[in-house]
Amino acid sequence: MAQPPTFPGEAPTATAPPGDRQPRMLIVCGHPRSGTTMLTQLLDSHPDIGMTYEFHNFLGVGKPWRQHLRLLRKRDRWRLPPIRLRGGHRRWPSRFAGVLFQLCYAFGIAQLSRDPIDLDGMRRVLHRLFPRARVIGDKYPRYVFSLDRFSLVPELLIVVIYRDARDVVRSAIEQSKKDWRHTPLGARMATPAGAAQSWVRAIHAMDSHRQFVHTIRYEDLVSQPGLVVLDLAVYLGVDPGGFRYRFIKPDRVGKHKQGLTEADLAVVEEVAGVTMRRLGYT
Repeated sequence: MAQPPTFPGEAPTATAPPGDRQPRMLIVCGHPRSGTTMLTQLLDSHPDIGMTYEFHNFLGVGKPWRQHLRLLRKRDRWRLPPIRLRGGHRRWPSRFAGVLFQLCYAFGIAQLSRDPIDLDGMRRVLHRLFPRARVIGDKYPRYVFSLDRFSLVPELLIVVIYRDARDVVRSAIEQSKKDWRHTPLGARMATPAGAAQSWVRAIHAMDSHRQFVHTIRYEDLVSQPGLVVLDLAVYLGVDPGGFRYRFIKPDRVGKHKQGLTEADLAVVEEVAGVTMRRLGYT
């Protein structure tokens, strides 16, 4: 029997026993401020899908278990827990549940009889934490810059969301003054040129791997969610009726008109104009 595909550098995995139905694994990515959180909330609303938020666990596949655990998100884990409880904004219960989830995950990884940690091992640990899920995934925008690695795994589901560069730049500059302040990411995104250059890199990564990924245009998702969600459900193999649309916010399209000056827009056009026109944004 053929062995499941592996990430570069990881050991071959054992085939799951007959009847042991394992969930499919999913990553959600896209340039920061492109709607990855909104999309993940939509996915997480489905009863057959279990999502984590910037847990970083896919970065540790193929790594020794101690290194795997060190790569998990630790910064801001109280403010931004790796899971979110369904049914409302319950801040402290969600934070407590997030810490408990991370501890249970770390214990499960440490108990695996395999080193380095492979995709199948990580899947088995997550399956215990999301026992009813048919699809389990993590959202981390910057996975988009690792598609060279992820696209080599045929069984891995990959969803990339992209958005108008002008709205991305406006939002990124705003974040660089708030949550990203004093971080390397904030320094890169603090100017129209820096944010636009990063956006072009993300689009190039997406385009280079289009045959391996499912792409979603942010503007289509918020303007005609039914069609976009139907295609997404077919790709993931889940019932489209299980999604809840309350997370979709259509009022954020074109917000660059209130946040960028004419000079800022000229810089974005100079850096990203060719790519924006190819995607139909100008």
